[in-house]
Amino acid sequence: MFKNGWRKPSVVMTGYLDRIGAGAVLANPEVLDFDWTPPELVGREPIQRELAAKFSTLNHPEGAGRAVITGPVGSGKTVLADTFCRDIQRHLAGKRNVRHVKVNCRNASTSMRVVQRILHLLDPGHPDRGLSMGELL
Repeated sequence: MFKNGWRKPSVVMTGYLDRIGAGAVLANPEVLDFDWTPPELVGREPIQRELAAKFSTLNHPEGAGRAVITGPVGSGKTVLADTFCRDIQRHLAGKRNVRHVKVNCRNASTSMRVVQRILHLLDPGHPDRGLSMGELL
């Protein structure tokens, strides 16, 4: 013991730290990550087919598509969109360079801010200020 009353920790005292990680319940903890998406969605085939039909023109060089996904909070709108975008990028790899960006419209509440976020995600060097909507587009 030192004069101030502090003792050097014993091996037995710190031995409990060896239990950290022992007997872990989760074999794959990344599934709890906020941005994790499953490799495939179960029970969503009808809506996935509908999305594929809306975006079928992406096979053509000038083709484009758009869709609005609606539903209550927690119904899987974001995971559906993320999974579809991932799958379409894989499907068209080597044929067409398809990129997707995600913009949270709660944080970008105006049309101008949404366009700025999209441009910044596609081109990080693009200026955020000083341009009109027409100049941004």
